[in-house]
Amino acid sequence: MPTTVAPDPWVALRISQAWGRASVAVLGHKNAATYYSAGGGVGICTQAGTTLCNHPSDQWGFAVVSGIEIKLDSLSPGSRIGGYITYGQGASRITRNSQTSPGLFGSGNQIAFGVLTDAAYVNGSSLELTTTWAAGGGFEYFWTRNFSSTIYGGYTRTEYNNNVIAGRWFCAGTITVSAASACDPGYSLWQIGTHHDWFPVPGLRFAVDVLYTGVESAFAGQTITLGKAVGARPTGVYTAKDLGILSVAFRAQRTWGAD
Repeated sequence: MPTTVAPDPWVALRISQAWGRASVAVLGHKNAATYYSAGGGVGICTQAGTTLCNHPSDQWGFAVVSGIEIKLDSLSPGSRIGGYITYGQGASRITRNSQTSPGLFGSGNQIAFGVLTDAAYVNGSSLELTTTWAAGGGFEYFWTRNFSSTIYGGYTRTEYNNNVIAGRWFCAGTITVSAASACDPGYSLWQIGTHHDWFPVPGLRFAVDVLYTGVESAFAGQTITLGKAVGARPTGVYTAKDLGILSVAFRAQRTWGAD
């Protein structure tokens, strides 16, 4: 897994007007890997993970992050609509808001999962940058001065290039699939939800959030073997399938000193 050895440079443009605000930012991310665990073009590797084993050259990735929010006071004071679009290569942690690799388990030994990285490599190879992109939006409507409802959603995608997929880089260790099946660790994650806020008095908030999250795995339809336990889930044979989960969260929050 690549490591972080340099700060991420970035430049951003932002505009704020009476109608709302918009922004776009371009960021760089340097990917640097640790040493190979076996020979990597320097002859016999006698001590895995050391300078004797060489390492792939560093590669810079990038990300473009944009968003917009438009005020809809003509509907009701405080109402608004907004959205975002992000795209990057070798900068997944920026475009995906530090999201971790997803995994959902279902009944009957079913699993939906994917692998999120900035870049990938194997012994002797160069770094192959991972492509990630996302888009989403939301709409908040104020029914009264102190009660609002929001509906929101988003779709994100992680993709690996043919060198990683055809080389079966992710199916030589903890993941095993049939040789006749593609070894594609890419995935999609989408969410749709609704959120409701009530402020009965200043500083007191009651809220409820209903969210559905779906994971669509490129392994869907394949029988896979997991060689590493995930939490309380044991190793063994699973059927990959697109799965989802519904969550409901309630909140009661008190803030002192609020106007």
